[in-house]
Amino acid sequence: MEHVSYMRQVNLFDPAQFDNHVTIVGLGNIGSHAAATLARLGIKKMMLYDDDKAEAHNLASQNYDIHDLGKNKAICTASRLSAINPDLDVMPQPFKYDGQQVPEILIIAIDTMVGRKDICKKLKELQDFQRP
Repeated sequence: MEHVSYMRQVNLFDPAQFDNHVTIVGLGNIGSHAAATLARLGIKKMMLYDDDKAEAHNLASQNYDIHDLGKNKAICTASRLSAINPDLDVMPQPFKYDGQQVPEILIIAIDTMVGRKDICKKLKELQDFQRP
């Protein structure tokens, strides 16, 4: 198998100079495509949270196909990303993000504003609790 090369986009983003861990919460339309794009850019570590399953209505706008139907989105996305970038350390989390871990880079891509605000509130509370 040929080694994956990221040279075409290295002027925009050089994965060799980026060691951060990216966490994506929600793998619907925004999250599933963001994850695939980051994998193609050569990101080294990614954690994926989603407790939802791929459904037929997701196929029109999300990064899934008929083979993913009925399966957990985090697990399907992790499998797809490993095929795109075999060097990626991808960790699927097939459950909701609880806000108890503060990631280096967090993409909140869940589909409700209430859920987004809840995650931000939990992270702020955790940060305030951890301050001396």
